[in-house]
Amino acid sequence: MIKRLDIKNQKTAEQIRELQQAAYQVEARLIDFSDLPPLVETVNDIMALDEIFFGFIVDGKWIAGALSFELEEDESATICRMMVHPDAHRKGIAGKLLEEFFKETSFCTKWQVTTGAANEPAKRLYAKHGFYEDRQFEVVPGLMISSFVKENTR
Repeated sequence: MIKRLDIKNQKTAEQIRELQQAAYQVEARLIDFSDLPPLVETVNDIMALDEIFFGFIVDGKWIAGALSFELEEDESATICRMMVHPDAHRKGIAGKLLEEFFKETSFCTKWQVTTGAANEPAKRLYAKHGFYEDRQFEVVPGLMISSFVKENTR
């Protein structure tokens, strides 16, 4: 089941941090870059975010995956985080989270997301859901990022 998460709630923020640690360690290995910002965020950092979170809940309690986003002034939405626990990989959770994101932001003109340029599983996921890669850029030495966009054709 997918539901909106209250990240101002300490227990929820703790669960998000645990999920984030597990999920982003996988990405860090994939892109060979261990200093990803989500890996150093604290529970308080998460609770202070202005992002909107949705979680894929298993058995009514375990957050197996989550997506967060921000609404932009230009009527677009940016996915800030997409994470699935390694124990829940290859079960369609990320795709279901994206579908919920598109429903919740159907009023937007476009959607955008970034991921490590070497993160092929994420790049395939976004392409499968209609995103196209519009550019790559280096954020810090040694870390290339791919930026993806999807236009809302309504």
